[in-house]
Amino acid sequence: MSISFAGSRCVDERRRRRLAQEADQETQPERRGPVRARPTGQGGSREVEERRPPASPAESVVRPQLWAHVVISTLTLCAGAGVLLGGDWIDRFRPEFADVFGLQAGRLVRLFPAVCLFVAAQLAYINLWYRVRSRKDFSGRYRVWYFVVPAWLLFCVCTATDAHHMAARLANARWPLPFQNAELLWWMTPTGVALVTFARLLSHEMRRTTGGMLFLWTATITALVNAAVLLGRPMLSEGHALMLVEQGAALLWPASLMLSMLYFARYVIHVSSEPTELLDEEEADSEETEPRPGFFSRWRESRREAKARRAELKAKRAAEKAQRAAEKPAARTEAREKKEAEKKEAAARAAEKKAAAAKSAAAKKPVAAKSEAAASKQAASEASTNRPQKAEPQPAKSSSPAERDGGEDSAKRAPAAKVTRTDRAEPAHDDFDADEDDSMQRLSKKERRRLRKLRRQQANAH
Repeated sequence: MSISFAGSRCVDERRRRRLAQEADQETQPERRGPVRARPTGQGGSREVEERRPPASPAESVVRPQLWAHVVISTLTLCAGAGVLLGGDWIDRFRPEFADVFGLQAGRLVRLFPAVCLFVAAQLAYINLWYRVRSRKDFSGRYRVWYFVVPAWLLFCVCTATDAHHMAARLANARWPLPFQNAELLWWMTPTGVALVTFARLLSHEMRRTTGGMLFLWTATITALVNAAVLLGRPMLSEGHALMLVEQGAALLWPASLMLSMLYFARYVIHVSSEPTELLDEEEADSEETEPRPGFFSRWRESRREAKARRAELKAKRAAEKAQRAAEKPAARTEAREKKEAEKKEAAARAAEKKAAAAKSAAAKKPVAAKSEAAASKQAASEASTNRPQKAEPQPAKSSSPAERDGGEDSAKRAPAAKVTRTDRAEPAHDDFDADEDDSMQRLSKKERRRLRKLRRQQANAH
């Protein structure tokens, strides 16, 4: 080719540049991977195809679902906690199993971090495989993985075999150090420098992976805590809590390192294998892309939105309350008018009913008077005809000689007795109680007085 690649430091970079330039001119018959629309400065958009490397078996192992990785992280941390607490329990209550499952001298405490470091090395190799095939990593950020994979494998071997202790003793015998923990310093110093350096370099690679960054720095901090406890053991008092902190840190940092490699493998396999600097530049070149706000900025924005929603709801409720208050007097007036109309209607119905009753009573009054007069006359005539004739009273027999001789006393008393009986018999016909019918009961005082006088006259006539 006639194109010169200035600034290329190796064959891989020249090949990568050539492929990047030829990809814009050639059209591939089969495209694999998502196609993203990248906005341009002129307001339009052009499609940028992100070609991924060919499929590998790692895609079926590292799933794209985030929940699956969360479950794996939880199970891994629970397994580490089980090894820690179970080993402590076996050391105290079942010492016969301490050689295998014990916390201080057991093989399981050494096996768990070794397995985690071995899996971390395998995942680092997967990340290297995908990062090397990036078409736009011209700065060579992928080269850090060439050192990460053997470093994790070396950590795994040393954890499983304690080879670092043997190397430290040999180095201290060859070049002795005037310190109390000389053997620890011989293997801990290079290990700490390598771990902190790799954490600093990998943090640039995992900048867009939240889970990877979290577990990477967790592994770094717990490894430093473990180293501090080992170095400060002579100055610290021996205790059960110190032993648990040391062993817990020794179990946690390999597990966190493995999980950070797992999250980054998910990113490079299912999201993008390009370097983060390139993605940042692409977002900076786009005029429509705004910088992502921080956590506190998003929190303040959400609080402002919530406050605006509350103010809107409050104003809506106030408007509804004012509307109800305005409608309330009209409703009261309407109810009062309706009540007054009902009262007037009831009064009108009562007046109509009363007038109808008075009219019917006035129509029936002459007929009732005539019937009452006829009934009174008929009753008077019946009383006069059906009255029995009274026998004259006989003089009472007296046992005294004067009465038997027909003296003056007997002649004088006889008329008086007659008058008295007549007077006593008359009131039986003057009173109208049980023998009178309903028409007689309705007679007025004047009519009854007149009828009584008539009866007396008839009785005197008889």
